[in-house]
Formats: sequence, structure tokens, C-alpha cells
Amino acid sequence: MFRTDTKFMLRSFRGGEGLKSLSEGALIFLAGNTVVALLSAGIAYLLAVRAVRFYRWEKEKRRKPGNVGE
Repeated sequence: MFRTDTKFMLRSFRGGEGLKSLSEGALIFLAGNTVVALLSAGIAYLLAVRAVRFYRWEKEKRRKPGNVGE
């Protein structure tokens, strides 16, 4: 995502720049989690909308005048 080389980050961590490499790693981790969360939320939203529309369609189909007793 950020085109950061893992070996470079480990080298900078061992070279005394621990806080910098940890903050870069945390940023990459959080950005990756954000992308996954957004994709999951989008898929969940679309599935929920589809389920609600199907439920309402079935409910409306049962309420039509010709379907008394069903």
C-alpha cells in the first residue's frame, strides 16, 4: 500500500530508529485495517439493503387482496 520495504523497516529498527519504524509500521497496519473495514462495511451494507428489500417485497406480496388466508 505504501510501498515500504519490510527489510528496510527492520533495518531501521535495529539501527536505533525504533520509534520511527514502529510509527511507520503502526500507520501501515492501521491503514490496512481501515481498507479492510471499509470494504467489509460496504459489502455488509449492500447485503442488508438486499435483505430488507426482499423482506418488504415478501411482506407486500402477502398483503395483496387475492392472498387472503395465506
